Order: sequence, then structure tokens, then C-alpha cells
Amino acid sequence: MKTKWILALALACHSLLASADRAADLQSEVGAYRRFLIYPHLNKAFELQGQGQWQAATREFERARKLGPNSPSTALYLADAYRRQGREQDARRLLEKQRQATPGDERIAEALHRLQTADTQPPSKPAQSATPANNNASPPPASAETAAPCKDPLCLAEQGMRALQAGRLSQVESLLAQTGFAASKPGRALRRQLAQSAIAQNQPRLAIAQLDWLARNDSLGAAEAEQWHRLLRQQGRQDEADAALRRLPGQFLPTERFDLALRENQPVQAESLAGKLLAIHGDTLLDSLSFRLEQAGYGAPAARLLLASYPFARQEEALQLRLLHRLAAVIPPTVNPAQRDKLAQPLPTPALREAQALLLKQLDDCRSIRAVLGDGSPHYGAQSWLLLGDCYRQDAPGLAQHAYARASQLDGGAQADKALAYQAYANRDYASSLAGWKRVLLNDMNAQDRLAAAASAVQSHDWPQAEIWLDASRDSDQAAYHWLRGLLAADGHGDQPLAIREISRAAAIDPQPAYYARLASLQNQSGQATEALQTLRQATQIAPDDAELLSQLGYAEWQTGHAAASASALERAATLRPGDPALTRQLVFVHARLQNNSQALSYAEQALDAWPAPAGDEETEQRFALSRLHEELSRRWTFSLDAWSGSNPSPSSGANASQAYRGYSQMMLDYRLGDPASRDGRTLSAYARLFAGSSEQALPLDAPMLGAGLNWKPWRDQVIYLAAEQQTPLSGAAGQRSDQMLRVSASFFNAGRYSDDWHPLGQGWLAQNLYLDLARYLQAQRTAFSADYRLSYHAKIAEGQTLEPYSHLQASGSREPGAADYNDLRLGAGLRWNLWQGQDRYNAYPSKVSVGMEFQRPLHSSYSPGNAVIFSIGGRW
Repeated sequence: MKTKWILALALACHSLLASADRAADLQSEVGAYRRFLIYPHLNKAFELQGQGQWQAATREFERARKLGPNSPSTALYLADAYRRQGREQDARRLLEKQRQATPGDERIAEALHRLQTADTQPPSKPAQSATPANNNASPPPASAETAAPCKDPLCLAEQGMRALQAGRLSQVESLLAQTGFAASKPGRALRRQLAQSAIAQNQPRLAIAQLDWLARNDSLGAAEAEQWHRLLRQQGRQDEADAALRRLPGQFLPTERFDLALRENQPVQAESLAGKLLAIHGDTLLDSLSFRLEQAGYGAPAARLLLASYPFARQEEALQLRLLHRLAAVIPPTVNPAQRDKLAQPLPTPALREAQALLLKQLDDCRSIRAVLGDGSPHYGAQSWLLLGDCYRQDAPGLAQHAYARASQLDGGAQADKALAYQAYANRDYASSLAGWKRVLLNDMNAQDRLAAAASAVQSHDWPQAEIWLDASRDSDQAAYHWLRGLLAADGHGDQPLAIREISRAAAIDPQPAYYARLASLQNQSGQATEALQTLRQATQIAPDDAELLSQLGYAEWQTGHAAASASALERAATLRPGDPALTRQLVFVHARLQNNSQALSYAEQALDAWPAPAGDEETEQRFALSRLHEELSRRWTFSLDAWSGSNPSPSSGANASQAYRGYSQMMLDYRLGDPASRDGRTLSAYARLFAGSSEQALPLDAPMLGAGLNWKPWRDQVIYLAAEQQTPLSGAAGQRSDQMLRVSASFFNAGRYSDDWHPLGQGWLAQNLYLDLARYLQAQRTAFSADYRLSYHAKIAEGQTLEPYSHLQASGSREPGAADYNDLRLGAGLRWNLWQGQDRYNAYPSKVSVGMEFQRPLHSSYSPGNAVIFSIGGRW
């Protein structure tokens, strides 16, 4: 009977030990957080059991049960504690309730069966709890029963359990030293219980030895493996803990394996374990795992881990923000297209979109940043507006300035004010740029900032502020510093010598085209035309492809009379800047000066074809002047007609200057000689004219004469003609004879705004002319002269038509040996109708017809003392 009871007790102990072994693994029963709360109570309970404090241990098991009310393992621990205190009914009720909650759990069914079996067996001696076990005291002497020889594994297990209950752990260790028993199932169960008791009694080395044996000869559960590893670390035996971890199957202790992979610099394994932990626990560990990967220097694995869970929608916003910022810190510069598209989808709240934009910044994806922040939410901070401004800067500078302005308004500090100032300057909004710089403290500016600020002040003509920033940069020897000093001297203080020195220094340090261009302009203003020309020549040597410098050089060469050099520079500039209207127009005049009329005409036509419409007043005048030049350059033949008839005789510088005419008429045909016909305003022409006059009749048809000769205009800018003419009578009228005439004629004051040529602007214009004529007749030895000053006003009545009231003062006379001198001085006033015709796409009006009526009053006359009314007609085609 006794043997049967011992066997039943050993089997019951073995079953309970096996149940406890299985219950240690709570991982499948409660979450990680609950398990974290439960374990301290379980460990405390085991420790109290080892000290014999059964009631206190039971209370700890009850606390663990409250934290895991549906856990079969906590039910088994508490039921075993009740049983040890003789509270079998409480244990049975607890297990029955748990069986209803988890009807399929075999451990609960086995525990209930053991309790029912124990009810039919003699009760065991209750455990004593008055005095805690003393680990250092010698074990009490064995009773006759425990000392009796025992070879059966169940018997040995029963002895070991009694020794554990009595706190004699060394005795249990001795029992387990028996090879056959240690390898048996009851022996392995007893060893597990010994390990737990050693942990409870704070004997970690004994516990480690048992768990190590089990790891090599049996299999550890998850809870045992965790205890083993923790004990080794608590003992400072990290290497052994790591070695033990390597021997365990891979499904055990993923957290500890992750720590080990980080310590051993195994990023691939660490990333894999992090993925397993996330699969087990969900995204709750994403923050800590990604943080530890980042801290270990494994940015790419951390990025992959975070990208796999992006956009972290199941997390609270605060954690989402932290994860977004971490992803921004570790994300690689390139991601695959699918990931990029996912990252570019705007997140739901302004705070998240701001963090998202920082992430996209790392990918240099301005298009997506503009999409994410482009709604312009009022909740965006200064940094987001700065980022948006950076992304607008290249393609939309105006929007960039707006974004920087918002950042500045949101107190983005010196960074925002600087960004605004630089962008506004680039947009040529110098006032806004200056306002931005004024908000930046001088101490917050570096050397480049101070010069940029001074540039904005110079452009805004805020000379005192420019001086402040330039004085703060006094130690600088940068070209920009001297350039700004030069502009301040020239435009702010009117000190051109200082400006020339400073800008010369800037150009010497950094030969910028703008420096040379302004230096040459200052030199021209100071009367240093030669120096300006040399500056521009030097500049084009340094920057031969700068169209602006070449064009300036072309103008400078033109102004100093170097037409060929001007043409060369302007042609090069036009090649670099094709279609530039100013260059094209200037080339017309340059080639006309060089007598390259065909090229001048070609450029004139190009300029006229490209002329903007509508044009302003100045451009309208320039266009007419260009078309007038085109007409002049293309003219070869000229036909003119002049005739007048009066009520009384009047003097004429025509055929016979010693005779007064009542009527006079002339037709002339002029042909310009040479190729080209006009040589920079100088011409030589052959002409023939038919003229006649009448002293008595109204019609000027008497005594016709033919004149033929050469007419030479020797100067470009002066309307002075020299003529030599052979005159031949065409009738046998008395007193007519052949003669040769040498003639000088000139016109002054009749140019530009005072010319009689059509003016395209205004309702009319004032005109004046001083005409001088001196003729010498070689055969008759007669000299004739006339001078006529006329002042008139052309009142426009239609396009190409004017009514011209005028007045003039005329003096004339002749001298001839053997004859009386003839002199005449008279005033005239009249009205003419003028008609201009023939204007086309390229040519100004080539022909003009005038019809007029004039009243003359002689002041002194050798010809006729009476007043005269004269009708005149004239034309040029």
C-alpha cells in the first residue's frame, strides 16, 4: 500500500512539475505588456515559496492571476499554491472556472484529475511556513524514510520534492547527480523545479547549471530560456549568455537576439530579427527598433523597416511625427518609384505634411514638396515655408519670394529674412530685399551677407544704409566690395574719380563684364573717351563673347570716329545676340559711314521689318529717320521743278542775276555718279537743267537756256554744294550768250527738328532755313549772290500734307565790270500747301509738291520798287 501511495505521489509531482513547465510560457496567452506586468509577481511568488512563506507567495500568485484572468498558466500556478496550503477546494473551483474559459486546454484537465486522485490518497504533511529557509544552513538530518536507499526514478523524484519543500536544494542536486535518474523524465521535471527554486532562493549559479543541463540534454521552454539568459547577464557572464543564446533554437528570445546582432555588428541579422519582432508584436516596437538600428549606424536597414510601415497610420500623431523625422534622417537618396509615389501622397494633417515635406527634401523631390505643402495651410510653420520657397526658386521665383515672405512673417528668424532678401534681389524687387536685410542683425550676417545687403541698398539708392554695411566690410578685398564702393561713390556721392578707382580695382580682381561696362561709362562721363575706349577693348579681350561689352565697344569706336572697328565689334555682338534691334539699327549707320550701302540697306530693311508695333514717340521718330536714310541711300535719279509768277518783277539767282523777272521756271534732272551713289553723305552728280524767265509776261517762258554740269557735295554733315555748269542759250534772244558758271550754295539750320522734311509726330512743327548762294559767270565776269532766311510753321492737315505759313528776309545782288551794281533787300510772307508722296515699307516720302502764294515788300531794290504778289509751284521726285 505504501509503495502504491509513493508511486501516485511521484506521478502527481511529476505531472504538476510538467504542468508548471508548460505554463511558464505566457507568450501565447497574454500580450507583451501584460506579460511584463505579470512576471515580477510570479518571480516574487517563487522566491517566497523558496523561503517557506506560502501565504505571501499565494498573494503574489493571486495578483498575477488578476493581471491575467484568462491565462491558464496563472490558474495552474495559483491552484498549485492553494493545494500546497491544503486549500484543495479553492484550487478545484479555480481550475473548474478556467476549464470553462479554455475548455480545450489539456493542462487544466490534467490538474483537475490530479486533484481528484489526491483526494483518494492519504494527505501529505503540510508545509511549514513559520521560518524562512536559510540557504546557508546545513540541511536537517534525513529521516529514516528519506535516508532509505531509493533507486527508482519515481521514488527519487518524490524524495527530491520533499527536499525542495524543505529548502534542501543541495540534496536535490545530489539526487540529480545520479546519471540514470537525471536523464529520466521525472529527473528532468525535478531539475526544472530545482532551477525555479534556485531562482526563488537567489542561487543563480545553481539555477544556471540546471538550465544549462536542460538546454544541452532536453529542451527549454521560452520562459526558461528567458530566465537562463537573464540570470547569465545578471551574473555579468555576458559571453556565456551570448553563447547560450546562439545554442537556442531561433524562435526563442528574438529581442535578445536582436541586441546580440547589434553588438556583433550584424546588420542583416538585426534587420531580419527586427522584422520578426514587428510580426510578433505589431507596430508597437517600430519606434524602439528603428531607433536602435539608427543609433547603431544601420541607417539603410532602419529606413527599410520604416518604409515598410509608412505612413504609420495606426500610430498616434506624436509617434507618427517621430517616425517621419527618423525616416527623414535615414532614408537613402533614391527609392523605387512605388515607394516614391507612396511617400508623395499628402498626409491628413498639417503637422504630418510638414514632417513629410522634410522627408521629401532628402529625396530632392521638389515637385512632391510643392504638392504636399502647396495648399498653403495657415498651420504651417516658418521652416515649411522656407522649404517651399527653396522648391519654387528655380521655376517660380515670384512664388518663392511669397513663401520666404511668409516664413519671415512667421518669425523664421535670420534664415527666413536672408532667404527673402536674396530672392527679392534676384527678382529685382530691391525695396523688399532691402527691408529683409534691415531685419537681420549685423552680427547674424557673414561677409557675403553684408555685401549682398549693401547691393540691395545701392540698388534702392539708400546710400546711408549702404555705407553702414560697406563700412562693416571694410577689411574685405573682394571685387564685389570695391564694385559697390564705386557705385556708392558715383551714384551716391557724385565722386567720379573715386568711383573710377574703386571699379578699376574691382575689375582687376575679378574681370566681370559689368565692371568694365560701368567703368567705361564713368570714364566717358569724365571726358576720358580714350581711356573708356581702352577699357572696353581690354574688356573684350578678356570676355570676347560678351555681347553687351562688344556692343558698347562698337558704340565707343563709332563715337571716336573708328567706323571700321565699330562695324567689327557690332557685327560680332549681333552674331551673339541675333535680332537685337538696337544693334541692327546702329549697323545701318556704321555701314553707311563705311560706304557699304548695300549692307546698310540690308540692315535697314531688317530693322524696319522687325520694328515693334505699336511704337512709342521716340521709336516712331527713329523709324522715320531710318526709312529716310534708306531712301537717301537708294536714290540715284532726282527730277525737280520750280516755277513762280508775280505781279511785279523780282530778283532771281537763276540765269541772269542782274535782271529782275516777273516769272521764272526751271526743270532739272540730276544723276548721282559713282558706286555707291551716296558715299557717307557725300555725292557727285551730273545734271542738266532747262530754265527760262520773263520780265514782262506772267508765263516764264522767254529766253530759255540749257545748263549742264557737275554738282559736288564734299562734306557729310554740311549741306554745301559746289557746281560747275556750262550754260547754252536755246533761242536767239538779244543779250543771250553762252557762259560758264561756278557756283557755291549752302543751306543751314534746316535739319533735325527744324527741317522741312515730314515730321511723323505731333500736329505740326517749326521750320527754318538760311540759304546762301554765290555764282561766278566766267565770260561775263559777273558775280551774283543771294541770302534768304526763312521761318515757317507746318500745320498738319492730313497724313503727308501741311499748310505752311511763312515769312522770310531776302538779300540779293550782282556785280559786273562796266555795269551798275544791283542790290535788293525785301521781306516776304506767304502760305504754302505741301504734299509728300510715295512712302512705302522701307522708304520715307521720296517726293514732295508745294503750291504757294506770297506777298513781297521791297525794303531796298535796284530791280523793282513795287510790292509783288507771287504764285509759286515746286516739286521733287
